[in-house]
Amino acid sequence: MQGEASKMDVDTQKRDDDGFDRFQAAVRDKGLEPGVEKFRCSESAEQLLRRFLTASAGDTKAAVKLLAEDLEFREEMDTLSLSAMSCDQVLQLCKCPDIKPTIIDFLPHGFLGFDKAGRPVSYRKITGKFDANKLAQAGFDYDANLKYSTWILERMCKAMGDVGQWVVIVDMSEWSLWQFAPSNMALANQVATLSTKHFPERMGSTLIINAPYVFNACWQVAKGWLNERIISKIGIYGGPDQWRPELEKMMDLETLPEELGGKARLSYAPHSLDPSVQPQPREQN
Repeated sequence: MQGEASKMDVDTQKRDDDGFDRFQAAVRDKGLEPGVEKFRCSESAEQLLRRFLTASAGDTKAAVKLLAEDLEFREEMDTLSLSAMSCDQVLQLCKCPDIKPTIIDFLPHGFLGFDKAGRPVSYRKITGKFDANKLAQAGFDYDANLKYSTWILERMCKAMGDVGQWVVIVDMSEWSLWQFAPSNMALANQVATLSTKHFPERMGSTLIINAPYVFNACWQVAKGWLNERIISKIGIYGGPDQWRPELEKMMDLETLPEELGGKARLSYAPHSLDPSVQPQPREQN
């Protein structure tokens, strides 16, 4: 039996290697190698390509399409320059330099540190004030949100040396049903699409905590934006009695913000993800 299992492992590995070789050849044939080399940063070309192939469930054609669209997006967004900017510089680029206090008021967020596996952990809280329409009226429209959200994810990549995965904690303690408005959901969908299309296989785990009961119905709608692989990495939890045991398995709870019982204070001047306070990446388990 052990011999049969070993043979199956070898056969599986061979299929994986053959699939990667086909994808690599297709990337070369499509002339995408220069783009890969330009935007891979500290990640190896193989690591990058394997992320895209995995996210495409091994489908070479789908992986090539995903990669080509990502490289085009990165060229247009100029992610190399964007990732080197501070939060204030990004908001200046978005032509809404005075929006930071409103963003902080509506959506407190930032970098908390690392979990036990060495993955960087980001945090955001959907406050009862969060309103996409009011943000747009203040100048922070969908284009600005796309640029700012891209900056956050690029900075999270830098926090892990461009290699590995991250953890996201979303606090829904103030969320209300009225916030399930089309404008808010469009903004959430934009961020979900950004993460899926342009940062494939970066999300290791997302924990949505303090979720009110009514959120479960809304989650059924939101899941339609995501594939099964991503959905499997998202956990929905109610109060602290549900999420604290899960988080404690992953990280030191003192890493959490003070209002969640930890010791972290989110910084915005400089922002906790600014290059000037760049954390030293940790090797991931």
